Amino acid sequence: MIGAKGYDAAPFRNSITSLRITSKDDGGGKALYMTESNLRVYNFDKVMHRYISSLPKGKRPEESPSSVDALVRLTNDDCVLVEFKNGVLDKKAFAQVREKVLSSVLVLGDLLGYSLEEICQHVDFVLVYNEKKNKSGRSKDVPPAQSIAVSESRRSITKGFSRKGSKESALRNSAEGHGRPEFGMRKKLKGFCAREVRECTESEFGNEFVANWEHASLSQ
Repeated sequence: MIGAKGYDAAPFRNSITSLRITSKDDGGGKALYMTESNLRVYNFDKVMHRYISSLPKGKRPEESPSSVDALVRLTNDDCVLVEFKNGVLDKKAFAQVREKVLSSVLVLGDLLGYSLEEICQHVDFVLVYNEKKNKSGRSKDVPPAQSIAVSESRRSITKGFSRKGSKESALRNSAEGHGRPEFGMRKKLKGFCAREVRECTESEFGNEFVANWEHASLSQ
């Protein structure tokens, strides 16, 4: 595996920022943030830009590929890619997010020396969406998130992906009985370019992921 020095690659340098900054949406003229967390993460837009800039001129794409917003490093080997979508997730936006994940996985694999098989063993993806703007979603046939097999040392960090007991039942009841949006991202990406995939609202993201990540970072 890569070990801690895998993150010493040039595109990662000076790309560290807060999770709050990576969630910024100023498309409407006013800056809005989908989380207030100051957890230190990698701004993956910057990582992508620096990666493309480092390529020989003849090998750079004419148009720089889009990337997900953030990379959260959990351990030396495990990480989470995060995409924040404050707008409506229509068919076009869904396709754009999928392309962002695919291009981000390719670059991340090259930087960390991961094969696609290793990506599917060590990299998760979380889509954070605006609940008010996405009431119906795209698909209702996507099963609720399933548990990830994790070691005890990683269990608290990746707790947001473990959907067990009453929590899992509550999520399933919400999806089936209350029209919870399901966009089909998990169906498209899980096992192909990510170990696990979650779609969640801003509040779910804060409660199920950020809280655990911040707790883990304080205990390290």
